[in-house]
Formats: sequence, structure tokens, C-alpha cells
Amino acid sequence: ATKSGTKAPETGGPSKPGRLPVDQRIGEDTPLSQLAVTVFDCETTGLNTLQDRMVSFGTLRMTGVKQYPLSAMDVVINPGQPIPPLATSIHGITDTVVAHAPNFAEVWPQLAPQLTDTVQVGHHIAFDVGFIERELGLAGLNWAAPKLLDTARLVRLLKGLHHDPSLDEAAALYGLNLIGRHSALGDTLLTASLYARLLEDCQAAGISTFGGLRDSLSAGRLLV
Repeated sequence: ATKSGTKAPETGGPSKPGRLPVDQRIGEDTPLSQLAVTVFDCETTGLNTLQDRMVSFGTLRMTGVKQYPLSAMDVVINPGQPIPPLATSIHGITDTVVAHAPNFAEVWPQLAPQLTDTVQVGHHIAFDVGFIERELGLAGLNWAAPKLLDTARLVRLLKGLHHDPSLDEAAALYGLNLIGRHSALGDTLLTASLYARLLEDCQAAGISTFGGLRDSLSAGRLLV
């Protein structure tokens, strides 16, 4: 039901607050150091994208390893159905918490610009995208899905693992602080720190562009 605290990450942490740069067209030749991304995480009522619903999401904008703290979003959503005790025991969100919260259709105008003209980054990102697509379908809304990068797959290839690691496992491999796990914003901040470290590893592996990174991912070839 989860895949998040509110403390800024200690490694690859936020830069000084500032305006977001004007996003450039993302192409195969875009340097990773200039790649505009939105790190995203959501919490849900369960793990089934055919029946469960989103209860919160967090986002953070980055360009390369530079974070923009003022861009961060931490939004609670009314899922329109009871939140099971098991899910609440993990992310702490109860029916009372969401009782007067907006539904997904009401918050989508806030979220959509965050996912436009950026690459969407997440840990096991297919989970989050699946819930975005479910919520959009229920709301009768359309979405031109952005390009995606999965930090779990990046860690697997960079570290030569035989599985896509959990966020806890990945954080341990890079010595990252686990404060704030299992809230949407907390996991977003942790994933952002992880992503920054992964970009450093990519450079060490001789990968400097978005196209080069995607080619290496497709070929399963990314060991430092």
C-alpha cells in the first residue's frame, strides 16, 4: 500500500531555493546534468491498480542533481472508499484524515504541470504510473504519459544485483537516511537523493546523456 517524512535529504540534498529554470525539450542528446525530472511517489489504499485508490502523492522537481525545494508538493486525496487498516498501519493516513480532502480530479490541475515537459522519476515507477492512470480513467481525464526512469532498475544495473531492490535496500547501499519513510513526500525526497547518487554513478560509467542512459537500460548494461 506504500512505497515517504518531511525532512530534506542529507545526500544529494536541496540546493538553495530558486526559480525553476525554463524547461528545455528533452531529447536523446540531453545531458543528464541538464535533464529536467519530476520525482514522484504516491500512497494508496492497497497494491491493486484495478481496485485500490490513491490517498496521497508527493513531488519534487530536479535538474540534474539540483533540487528545487520550493517546487515540492505533499497532497492528501480523498479516495472515495474506506482505507484498510493494513494500509493505514504503513502510511498513517486514516479515513478521518482524508474526510475533507479533495478527490484526485480536483488536485489533477496542480499535479499535471509537474509532469509536463519533464522525465518522471520514481522507485518502482510503474506502481505510481499505474495509479495515476487508474485515477485519470475514473475521472474521465486524459494524459500524455511522460518519459520514465525507474531508480530501482538503475540501482539493479549499476550495482549488478539480480533483483530490483526496495527503496530501503537501495538507500542502505548508498548510505542514505531513512527518515520519513512511507509518506509520499518523504519517499519522494529519499528517491530524489538516491537519483542524484545514481547520476554520479552513471557519469562514472561513462553515460552522460538521456539517450545513452536509456540505451544502457534497454541493453541491461550499466555496471560502473
